[in-house]
Amino acid sequence: MKKHPRPSVRDSIINLRRSIGRRHAIYGLIKNTLIKVRRLDNCCGDYGAPGC
Repeated sequence: MKKHPRPSVRDSIINLRRSIGRRHAIYGLIKNTLIKVRRLDNCCGDYGAPGC
């Protein structure tokens, strides 16, 4: 299992500010955070997505 570096707050804010739409960003943030919690990992596997 490959370990990923801890996500930074700065990277998370940059991911949320991309022009993908606020609703999509919030949905992605919640979805990817739940994936990380379920896997007990620092990354959901979708690099660059909100919440990852």
